[in-house]
Amino acid sequence: VHGCHSALGGLSPSLEAMPQETQASWHWVLMESSDDFPGWRQGAEESPERSALIDLEWGSFGCFCLAGLFSAHMLSRIAGPSSAAVSPSGMGVRTRRLLAVGLLVANATRCLSLLADIEFQEGNLNGVLEQLGPEQTGWLLDLISLVPCVVFLSAFSIVVLFWAQLHYTATIVPLPLLDCLFVCVNIASYLLVVAVAVCTFLLRAYSHLRTYLACIIGFLDATVAFLLIYYGVMVVQELGETSRKKQPGRRLMLRVGMISAICPLAFLARAGCFLCWGLSISQPSRLVDLVLNLTSEWIPSIVALAALVPSPESAGNRSPSDVLDDSTDSEAPLLGDAGMSPSRVPAGAPGATWKQLYPPASVPAS
Repeated sequence: VHGCHSALGGLSPSLEAMPQETQASWHWVLMESSDDFPGWRQGAEESPERSALIDLEWGSFGCFCLAGLFSAHMLSRIAGPSSAAVSPSGMGVRTRRLLAVGLLVANATRCLSLLADIEFQEGNLNGVLEQLGPEQTGWLLDLISLVPCVVFLSAFSIVVLFWAQLHYTATIVPLPLLDCLFVCVNIASYLLVVAVAVCTFLLRAYSHLRTYLACIIGFLDATVAFLLIYYGVMVVQELGETSRKKQPGRRLMLRVGMISAICPLAFLARAGCFLCWGLSISQPSRLVDLVLNLTSEWIPSIVALAALVPSPESAGNRSPSDVLDDSTDSEAPLLGDAGMSPSRVPAGAPGATWKQLYPPASVPAS
């Protein structure tokens, strides 16, 4: 405790004046500074462990910056939704844009969180945080590090929503309030996080913020993971019939299967760790937290963005028979390419051609 107090410089109140429970729980990074990572705070003696963790944070910052740039690039390549946005193809384009925007915001939020934590560890924010006590500083750092987790879950809930829409449309189950339910659940999640943050701050229960938010985020992680698995399996099964008829069905089944296999595993791993930390089964670790950021946020982002990459075949011209084989009731617009959807041509327009499918044209006897 005395070593941590000397590392804090002039911050007050002193750690000796805190209750024993508060000293053990205040910002778990500080707790690790006397055991696993000595010299973690500004002013303490430099150590290889401290330098290695800061280097790992810089590396994570670079990874999330690249993921954000990739999201912006994919957003610029996805054309805006047409006037026929109510069609499956229009819904697919809109969903791809929303997912790209969500991942862009989530990666940017994580970059800002990592940058703020790095600057704090290097002592560059002492002037800004000099009015805060150690408990309030730990509360602020916990909030900054946990908010991006909720933003990432919101981004991947867009995938859950669209897969649910495809599943219920294919099974002819009308759910007109599904979009409203999606928006309400996301708003309620953010309001819950805000309520916990405000209550812990006003009641001066600063050390409880990480415990409560860890339990909430762990529960949300597990919920999104199970929903991705369920609706992903349903969509893959419904794509099975399409894959036997044409190649795009197999490509889409691979993309959906990749997301529904990798992302839930990553979310379940973080859910298990966060629930163990929130229930005091194990102590938090900054190193594990950084690894979870990469495995549960960066890797799912790259997987989802890779699924949005247009296939090479979509750039080529398609024959009229390929266009007519497309079914508006299939899941082809899920993560497919916007260029694969045929455009509607008004009757009588110049260059419009028609092909009669049924009944066959009668051939007059000669």
